[in-house]
Order: sequence, then C-alpha cells, then structure tokens
Amino acid sequence: MRESIIRKIIAKPNTPFGRVVDMTSEERTELRDVMEKAGAGWNMLYQRMVYRGFDQWELTGIDRCTSDFWQSASNSTCPTLDLFWQTLVEQGQNTAFVKYMETQGMSRNTTIKRFSEPNFKEWEIDGVERLLHRIQGKS
Repeated sequence: MRESIIRKIIAKPNTPFGRVVDMTSEERTELRDVMEKAGAGWNMLYQRMVYRGFDQWELTGIDRCTSDFWQSASNSTCPTLDLFWQTLVEQGQNTAFVKYMETQGMSRNTTIKRFSEPNFKEWEIDGVERLLHRIQGKS
C-alpha cells in the first residue's frame, strides 16, 4: 500500500475511497483481505469504500480513542477495554466520553451500547490506519 494512499484515506474521514484515492485493484483486494481477516464483513467494507467512507473512530481505532480520551481526562493508566466503561461510570466521565466519541463519528446510543458490553472486532480495535500500515509493511 502506497504511503500517499494511506495519507489520503486517513485525511478524509466519511469520504468514499473512490473520491479520495486511485487505488489499484490489487491494493483494494489487499485491503479487503486484511480487513476481512480482522473481522470486517465484505458488505460493510463495500459500503465504506464505495458509499460513505470510514468514520474517524474507525480510522484511528478504539484503542487510540480510549487512550487519547483517558490521557486527557486522567493521570492514571487507561483501563482495559472490558473495564473501560465501568471505570468511566465510576469516575463520572462517561458523559464526557460519549461527547468525545460523537466527535469521532460514533453516536451516543452506539457508544453506550458498544462500550458497556464491549465486543469489538479486531479491525475496530486497531483501526483502519493501523491495518493500512500493516499492508504497507508487507509490500
């Protein structure tokens, strides 16, 4: 995967790939294969690539969203994903986190549902940016 393509995809959240980059068919196939191995379904991936692009949280990944928020809200070590929401609630930070995730493209209801019972796929945890760099490292 060319670095120029990665930069363009990351720089334009919510933009279908066809409007951002000129990916070769091999690069699209490589991305699809890596995303599918990381738990993304083909229908979802097609929707993101052709119609709506990825939300910012999907590009950066849940790991980075949680650690970035935690660093700005607390001096302690970020809890593991399975304890993250519970810890936010206990510390009264859940509302602030919901607002933060809204800026990243995840709705309030989705944030509450997904984090209160975390069951994220690998691609959601790592983020598209990290997966693109893995592809680049193999090239």
